[in-house]
Amino acid sequence: MLTATETSFSSLGTSEFGAAMDLKNDTLVVGAPGHNGQGSVVLYRLINGSLAISQQLFASDGSSGRRFGHSVCRAGSTLLVGDPNAEKVYLFELIGSVWMETQVLQAPQPQGGDHFGSALSYSLQSGKLLVGSEGADQGAGQVHEYTWNGSSFIHQGVISAPDAAAGMRFGHDLSEGAGNVLIGAPLSRYSQNSASSSNHGSVYFNLSPGN
Repeated sequence: MLTATETSFSSLGTSEFGAAMDLKNDTLVVGAPGHNGQGSVVLYRLINGSLAISQQLFASDGSSGRRFGHSVCRAGSTLLVGDPNAEKVYLFELIGSVWMETQVLQAPQPQGGDHFGSALSYSLQSGKLLVGSEGADQGAGQVHEYTWNGSSFIHQGVISAPDAAAGMRFGHDLSEGAGNVLIGAPLSRYSQNSASSSNHGSVYFNLSPGN
């Protein structure tokens, strides 16, 4: 049953409000990657059954043509925001009651069109951050793995599909839970039964860097 509808921010033209979302406890994070041609993220608090804007976030180096807020992921006092047009992921940490940008992540060898930051997944339990880069390697896609060292995220390696092929978009979506990692490739041609030229799509389970 629909209990609440938020429309005030989404009325801002082509903001693409709702392109990405994350809800933890009483905090809702909503990406608006088209906002003002640069993108933004809006945070809400759920108070007595109603949503109230608590903060709006922007990239510290925002500029025209960016898509800050294309992907979002929150875990505890850590909030990650992807901008695949900038090939960056922005780390925000909750300091007191305010979210502050503390680190900007890029692939070790960033290239335009890789779409680094197209998807995000972070587990507090494992300390592992996964960043999708679905346009890398002629659209075959890759996933970058980072770990938290107590003060920043450190790059650990790159995960590729064992049957990587141009255009399969490996890393388009990511999910972690109960120690498992899932990576989506919606245009994969993999088929268990026979060779096929059709884009069946695939989900890859528990791959590691170097596989």
